[in-house]
Amino acid sequence: MNRKDIQIRRLLWLYFFLVIFEGALRKWLLPGLAQPLLVARDPVCIIAILLGFHHLQKQPWVFGFVGVGALAIPLAIAFGHGNLPVAFFGARILLLHFPVLFLFGAVFDRADVWKFAKVTLLIAIPMTVLLAFQFYLPSTHIVNVGVGGEGTSIFSGAAGRHRASGTFSFTNGLTSFYALSGALFVGWLIAGPRPSPKWIWVSGASLIAALPLTISRTLAFYYAITGLFALISTGVSPKLLKRMIPAAIVLAIVVAGISQTSLFQNSLEAFSARWESATRIEGGDDGLIGVIENRVIDYGLLSAFQNFDEYPITGMGIGLGTNVGAKLMTGERTFLIAEGGWGAILGELGPFLGLFLLGYRIVFACALGIAGLQATRYGNALPLLLGSVAIQAMFMGNTSQPTDLGFLVLSCGLMLAAFNDSEDLENPETEALPSSKKIPPYA
Repeated sequence: MNRKDIQIRRLLWLYFFLVIFEGALRKWLLPGLAQPLLVARDPVCIIAILLGFHHLQKQPWVFGFVGVGALAIPLAIAFGHGNLPVAFFGARILLLHFPVLFLFGAVFDRADVWKFAKVTLLIAIPMTVLLAFQFYLPSTHIVNVGVGGEGTSIFSGAAGRHRASGTFSFTNGLTSFYALSGALFVGWLIAGPRPSPKWIWVSGASLIAALPLTISRTLAFYYAITGLFALISTGVSPKLLKRMIPAAIVLAIVVAGISQTSLFQNSLEAFSARWESATRIEGGDDGLIGVIENRVIDYGLLSAFQNFDEYPITGMGIGLGTNVGAKLMTGERTFLIAEGGWGAILGELGPFLGLFLLGYRIVFACALGIAGLQATRYGNALPLLLGSVAIQAMFMGNTSQPTDLGFLVLSCGLMLAAFNDSEDLENPETEALPSSKKIPPYA
């Protein structure tokens, strides 16, 4: 591996740590720099792209994302909101962060993904401890302080408890962190190095305990999707059952043990209250099915097209759908276009360019899924298991919020890296082979 690739690897590790601890810097360590730290990952992206430009030239999917970002800036200035800083802030998502996810696949391999998994799962243990303190302590306590060292970072929960944010600026970051951790944990159980380390079960216990502490139904859905992908992987490659069944038995024992603790039982009361009330409101008589239909399909996807005929042909301007863009334009943090990812894209870019970007992301997400199934068939289940988070993020994830964007990059980037065996990085021109050696997501 050459010197540039080593530098890129270090930068991507820095990107990883900034995604997880950026909120901690903005809340506790450097509250006075809360606003500049919002874009702390951008310089990392710029340097990594400059160093890895030769890698990105070989990644055909990059050009679509970068092309949309480059075209959106003049459209926003000439026909949209006309604010250059807002346009650059919005376009940087496609120009800087999306290319970085392909660099993960260019300089890391599956062995590196296990290193990321180890670090992530070890971080999950103290993260859950912090979450428990935030769950029980008052909203005014220092552990619940808001960005900039002011206010609070908690969100309304249920049964007199609040939803905490961990090291992140808001609760969505905590949900994304545990979703990725859950996928890495299941990936380790089914396809990870053997023998499994003892700490993996401590980490698993922390992931289980975190679910009710977050009071997050979204995290429950993430865990369920990861479980579904695990079942799919065993259907594609039945030999994985030899690992999955013993791991499932031990995990069931861990769940049974955790469920007896007062910490879990108390937090489960709040989680259950939140689940029942929200399901009743959003699902009505249809219950969970109604929630999926109303929240995911109608609100998450179809609502993006409600005002479709009102959007200008060239869009309202990239960046306007972000909170920062709204702050720069109006002085207030709000959603000027839509809160959902699809709605923001269509509003910012208009019906033509917006639909192109949505379609591009959908096709790429499908390509990731197909490649994950192929890799599983030939003995490498890790990409598909990571796909339980990455595919959904690419398909409909909201990139307007910096933390959501960061986890999209991490999950998709690690999924790409999981396709690689070590020798692939020594010969990047290797053709796609009918084995687990190299099955690129654009094959």
